[in-house]
Amino acid sequence: MTRTYAGLFLSLLVLAPPAPAQRSFSGAAEIEQSLHKLNELGTVLHIAAHPDDERTAVLAYFARGRHMRTAYLSLTRGEGGQNLIGSEQGAQLGLIRTQELLAARQIDGAEQFFTRAIDFGFTRTPEETMQKWGHDRILGDVVWIVRKYRPDVIILGFSGTPRDGHGQHQTSAILGKEAFTAAADSTKFPEQLKYVQPWQAKRLAQAAGFGGPGGRGGAAGPGGGRGGRGGRGAQAQPPPATESQPATPAAPEPFADTGAYNPILGYSYEEIAVISRSMHHSQGTGAMRRPGAGRSTFTITGGAPATRDLFDGIDTTWARLPGGAAIGAILTEAIHAYEPAHPEKAIAHLVKARPLIAAIDDPLAKIKLGELDEAIALCAGLWVEAQARQADVAAGATLNVTTSMMNRSMAKVTLEGIKVEASGTRRSPLNRPRLRSTRTSTCPRTCQCLPASHTRRSTGLPKPLPPTSTRSTTSNSSGFPIIRRPRRCACSSRWRVRPFSSCVRSSTAMRIARRASACVRSWWCRPWR
Repeated sequence: MTRTYAGLFLSLLVLAPPAPAQRSFSGAAEIEQSLHKLNELGTVLHIAAHPDDERTAVLAYFARGRHMRTAYLSLTRGEGGQNLIGSEQGAQLGLIRTQELLAARQIDGAEQFFTRAIDFGFTRTPEETMQKWGHDRILGDVVWIVRKYRPDVIILGFSGTPRDGHGQHQTSAILGKEAFTAAADSTKFPEQLKYVQPWQAKRLAQAAGFGGPGGRGGAAGPGGGRGGRGGRGAQAQPPPATESQPATPAAPEPFADTGAYNPILGYSYEEIAVISRSMHHSQGTGAMRRPGAGRSTFTITGGAPATRDLFDGIDTTWARLPGGAAIGAILTEAIHAYEPAHPEKAIAHLVKARPLIAAIDDPLAKIKLGELDEAIALCAGLWVEAQARQADVAAGATLNVTTSMMNRSMAKVTLEGIKVEASGTRRSPLNRPRLRSTRTSTCPRTCQCLPASHTRRSTGLPKPLPPTSTRSTTSNSSGFPIIRRPRRCACSSRWRVRPFSSCVRSSTAMRIARRASACVRSWWCRPWR
């Protein structure tokens, strides 16, 4: 039985960067991960101070293993750290470490957030850190992320005590604890409530390691410090038991089996963590992969208690949303219908679930709607590439964009049109572009019903012109739009423009990017391969 799905659009969206050209996991592994993620509604937010402070194995476990929405909030971009690959310091080092952090997230599968805090170097006290950062300013940033991301569980990287060593480490935990309650208080930062709603996370936990129980030490003493190049430092040891003071049995603590092997990905979560941390080139955190057992433990510091799993008592299924039970059943059918050699067999179930998800008025349902669109595009084998002739365009000028589209699956996909639109407000003038000319050419090679085609479009951009980037959009037979980011966006035939989610691999590449002055302000450029 042949089904026809959708039309294909090209969109120019404000401040919506395209997906990186290369993904860590692609093909059948990526599709299967996306299908399972659709049926999982748990959300985790990890908070620490700097790039490379994150518990990467924990992120990989929840994002790649449990298929949950997982994010790391780094309060700073690491401007005050070391640089083993070049001479850049300060803001330039912060740019490099931002790229390294985002490249790491591409591997472990988590999302990345930052605040406006600046890493001004080592300090021993949170008081000095608060004085330089501004307590309310950075707390407001953390509260904003919590309210916007709406995590079920918040995991702190540090304890908020002198045991953490670095004052910024201590501050990250202090602000994380305050944000756990402040995000649910409508009297705190009420100006945010025009855009987000108060949110109470179900549980607050502290991860073991670094300044946590039995954690990593460093130059600052047992259990503290940043650990330099990733060295373990002295381990904090509990006091020995004596005859007069027998050892007290430890209470059961929730844990994550980070040493478990994932046969779909071909790695354990500890191995994925090593590969992810190896992206921090400027910090020298690369290491050899060590397959084997591993476990990450947590201490509950707020919210409901848990004894075995951080999500004890938390519903992470579609049943948590009104009308969601039927959606969960349909998505389970899609997972069962999926075949690696014929992923298009799952599309019918995904399309069936889409209007049900779109009808739910909940921020999480809207997020899942975007994930569903991505999953449909992956199963359909859609390939879209958009190339712009120039990196910067002045207000009122003409922007030339060439798009290439291909359907590589057995599913029928028809090209309906191309449009330019803006993100942000619906009243944006980019929703009504002035088209100057359109030319479409078809390649000799065809793939199913949608031929490999190239469309060149000149668009007159209105004033004032915000920064723009490209996205493609498909729609299913019910008329709902499906947003799909293109694989690449290029500003010329020589340079491939990549967003900040790609990796800065060396200081030499960084200097090449700075010479491309037209691109470096908002994009990361690499020579076309």
